Amino acid sequence: GSYEKYNDSEWHVVIATREHNELRLDIDDFKSYAVKVAEQAVPFDGPVYFGGVPEIYNIAAAASATDTNFYGCIGDATLNSKLVNFAQSQDRFNAHLQKCPLQKSSSVFEKPSVEEVRAEVSQTFLSDGCALPVEPAQEEVPTTEGFRFDEDYSSGYGFGSKRNSRIQFNALPGSTRADFKFSFDFKTTADEGIIFYASGKTHRDYITFYLKDGKIVFSFNTGTGAALMRSEQSYDDGAWHSAVVERRDEHGMLFIDGFQVANGTGKGDSKFIDLKEPVYYGGIAAEVADVVRPNTEGTELSFNGCLRNFRLNNQRVGGSHDAYGLIRCSANVEPGIFFGDGPRANVILRKRFSVGRVFEMTLDVKPRKNSGVIASVHGRRDFVILQLNNGSVELSVDNGKGVITARYTPPSPWML
Repeated sequence: GSYEKYNDSEWHVVIATREHNELRLDIDDFKSYAVKVAEQAVPFDGPVYFGGVPEIYNIAAAASATDTNFYGCIGDATLNSKLVNFAQSQDRFNAHLQKCPLQKSSSVFEKPSVEEVRAEVSQTFLSDGCALPVEPAQEEVPTTEGFRFDEDYSSGYGFGSKRNSRIQFNALPGSTRADFKFSFDFKTTADEGIIFYASGKTHRDYITFYLKDGKIVFSFNTGTGAALMRSEQSYDDGAWHSAVVERRDEHGMLFIDGFQVANGTGKGDSKFIDLKEPVYYGGIAAEVADVVRPNTEGTELSFNGCLRNFRLNNQRVGGSHDAYGLIRCSANVEPGIFFGDGPRANVILRKRFSVGRVFEMTLDVKPRKNSGVIASVHGRRDFVILQLNNGSVELSVDNGKGVITARYTPPSPWML
């Protein structure tokens, strides 16, 4: 009577353990059942069955269990910490790989009526009928081939969706050997990232502009000494800014939003900058990171934000190029990560993390559902898990001696 029911067509995590003379069952890191066994475990060999057993076994008589097979889906199974690959199984009788139906049976589920739901909520709070859709609406985005940086396409392109996201141009629309002027618009909330990098074969000649500590830096080198200019102000405020970087003889100038914010002078007698393809925009390739770093104060990350209207000497930079890991730039985006309704959406922040005796974590959440795991750390039997459970925020910890839970239940289940 006190056992929970789990035939709700949702995924549940089950851990079945035998250690010495104890059998233990943990379900969803929330419910735990244990029973002592009189005798020690005896080693034995035999086949392992998932989902049911052949008819020659009468497990109902042997173990007081049901003799009907499991009806549903099994995934992410491990035996003694080793992942079970069902594709390599010896025999699959009436089982289908990667064909787990998602629809829920109407015979098992009855949707509560709106009146029933609203009876639990005071009128000062929204009911669940007012929640945002789980997946945000798709924006109308031009499907034009290639990349456009001219003014009539105002939303720009987003970089930094993946490490080493970038555009590699095979040629520029004008010469940068002597005097030049690049202009571009940028928008970011990051404090570091490469906007442009081009160099000669040995990387002694180069032109680069990048974001460092939220400031825009412009540098060039004719091979005999670098000129370096840095804005005093930070520009990682998430707003669009216009930038111009200019070289005249050995002098360099950096303009942002129409004002000169820095200038610098190169060293040595060499007058010309000799570059080779490709030139990098929005980031660099992983294979050149080691030789680029000395010229960019160690910065090698892709620009994490939006770039548009990229021009050299007032000509649009375009033409032959290769693009890696780009996303469309939208005004309806804010910092953070969106976890959709897909199977097991997650981010692994660290492969190994020791929680220790003192553990503190802060984060902002914008939930679109009432239940779900926010963050967790798992050992073999210990865990820390922060989750939403029917609108309540629950922090559960088990250091091996049982679950301790702290819970905040707001006045309305839909308050968060």
